Amino acid sequence: MKKLLTIMTIVFLTTATMSWANGFPIQYSSIDAELKNDYAIGALGDYYLTGIGIGIQANFDITPINNLGIFGGIDYSYGISKTVWVDSFHDLSLTTGISYNFETGSPVSIIPELGYGICIHLLQGDIDRDGNDSTSIYLDQMLTFSIKAAYSFNEKISIYFSPDVKYYIESENNAILLGYNLGVRINL
Repeated sequence: MKKLLTIMTIVFLTTATMSWANGFPIQYSSIDAELKNDYAIGALGDYYLTGIGIGIQANFDITPINNLGIFGGIDYSYGISKTVWVDSFHDLSLTTGISYNFETGSPVSIIPELGYGICIHLLQGDIDRDGNDSTSIYLDQMLTFSIKAAYSFNEKISIYFSPDVKYYIESENNAILLGYNLGVRINL
């Protein structure tokens, strides 16, 4: 619970900078909206076929250090099950992290992002394998890593493709999702 409160506080304080003076060293810079697709590897791959979803992310520049930024995001994913005892997976994730914008001198930018967050998993089906359908809720910590390849049409609009990795940190079974995102960035 302490970790959830810490993450929510960081996201709140980061978002609050939108109303602070221009002299503050963290400035709201852009927002991303994306479509997501992922695939499980390892033990989770025995249960989880693929996931499709959407996400939104607020990006902030750390003005004293060129091209360095922080972000806060939320995404939802619907997971298709490989088993008869889980009907579907529903994941809601909150993530915050750090990014760096490598400008190439062309309309293309490379933006690696490293994040930490929590994921709420909602599983529907015969989870206990006792013949009765139910809904189970699980909470996981996660680490994320992605590299956005962004193409700028102008100063306001960019589109991007980003492969990503989500590593769910569990006490007994760690899980990994590999995927990609297609999105648009709107600079403010």
